[in-house]
Amino acid sequence: MSKHSATLVIMFLITLLPIFQYQASAHATLEKQQPVENEVVQSKPEAIQLEFN
Repeated sequence: MSKHSATLVIMFLITLLPIFQYQASAHATLEKQQPVENEVVQSKPEAIQLEFN
C-alpha cells in the first residue's frame, strides 16, 4: 500500500470515529429524595432516602 493510500485510509477511519461514539454520563441525576428539598422537619429523621437514575 502506498503512502498516499495509507493516508487516505487513515483519514477515512478518523472521519468515522464520531459515528461509533456513545454518550457516557459520569454523573447521576437525583430523581427522588426523602425528606424533600427545603422540607422543615421537627426532629432528626431516622434515615434519608435518595434515588438516582
